[in-house]
Amino acid sequence: MVLVPTNSQVNRAGQTIRKFIVEAEPWSEDRLRSAYEVLVVFRAAHQYPLIKANMGLRSVLRTEECQVEVTQRLKRIPTIVDKLRREPTMQLAKMQDIGGCRAIVESVAQIRSV
Repeated sequence: MVLVPTNSQVNRAGQTIRKFIVEAEPWSEDRLRSAYEVLVVFRAAHQYPLIKANMGLRSVLRTEECQVEVTQRLKRIPTIVDKLRREPTMQLAKMQDIGGCRAIVESVAQIRSV
């Protein structure tokens, strides 16, 4: 079983990855690998809450008898790394959009009923 890293560990991993990408400094392979592993575990930790949010959304939509398409996604690792590069002050642990789900309904009335 892999433990979820602390926010401090996640933020340090994000800083390490950002410095490697932006500054192209030579880093020890072990340090970069460790940072990447923390990123992978951090991202994976969003999977279960995302599934629960998706199921809750589907339940509400079923209750309202809406014809709907529900999708979910986890942000891909290259996209997370790119966002770290583009936003130099962002702490990885505070990145708001690692996962998300979306419901596509037929009308504004359905949105309001939900």
